[in-house]
Amino acid sequence: MQTTTFIAHLKEIIQELKVNELITTLRIFTDYTNNGPIPSEDKKQFSDLVFRSARGYSLLSERAEKQDLLRAFSLPSLYESQRLSQMLTAVNGANETSHIWNNMALFSGFRDFLASLQTLHASWQTLDSRLLLPRSLSVGVNNDALELEIFDYDNRGIEPERLTFILTSFQKLHDSVARVVGENEAKLQLTFADSGSDFLIGLASKFKVIEFAKRLFNQYWRQVWFSPYEEFDRKIESLKNGLDGIKAIRQHVEGGSLDGENGKILEHTLLTEMENLIRNGAAPKELEGIGRPERQQFLIEHRDIKLLAQAGTGNDES
Repeated sequence: MQTTTFIAHLKEIIQELKVNELITTLRIFTDYTNNGPIPSEDKKQFSDLVFRSARGYSLLSERAEKQDLLRAFSLPSLYESQRLSQMLTAVNGANETSHIWNNMALFSGFRDFLASLQTLHASWQTLDSRLLLPRSLSVGVNNDALELEIFDYDNRGIEPERLTFILTSFQKLHDSVARVVGENEAKLQLTFADSGSDFLIGLASKFKVIEFAKRLFNQYWRQVWFSPYEEFDRKIESLKNGLDGIKAIRQHVEGGSLDGENGKILEHTLLTEMENLIRNGAAPKELEGIGRPERQQFLIEHRDIKLLAQAGTGNDES
């Protein structure tokens, strides 16, 4: 499929699934920093959007030229009737947004649905306007960028499903870091994509978010690099205490700006998505004290292996 055709198909999918409208609504339901009532007209609007989106998906899934793209972005599982029914029931039965994000299982479902739609939209936006742009592309005033390298395990290229998973994982990580540093309105942008021996993407956001994420990556990698996997169960608390991200979350909880349950959600998300990126072969291009050959070897050895997050939580939301 030619690039222009691919992008056109992706744009049509976004339009038929009402992606932009759903993202706007889902952000309200998943913003646990801003509790408020859910008016009946908002419930009706959400129900209408979900039904129209589901119908759009049903029609698209019958068209052969769209089926590979739908699978590449994991949309068949996203549009399972049980998942959609659970979201509709939750919204219609909730008086306030807190009734959604106070329930871990419900919140995870809404958050994952939102993150998947954001990844779909960001992918189209990147391909449409910034495909293979020079890396020197300006990221905007008060913004910064991070280059994420995706390792080609078998020298056969990067599978679309794997790229989608990595982008979704980084979106969740970004949103959690943004809340930790008080940049709730920060938006993640893909500034370039490039391929060589591996696949490199540029990710930009508010300066505070990217700088914090870079520091978190360096600290996390140092700990998994120098700590054998079998020692994690014994050293998990000391490992977690060494991450600035976890310290910042606990300071928010102690100061009363974040309740304990949501603090646990943020901790879990940070650790889980850092782990997901490593076991799917993604790492920042620049890591302090760890060269590229050593980093690639580590990614090969730890492919699909659970690291810090599993040892610390005992379950995986992602």
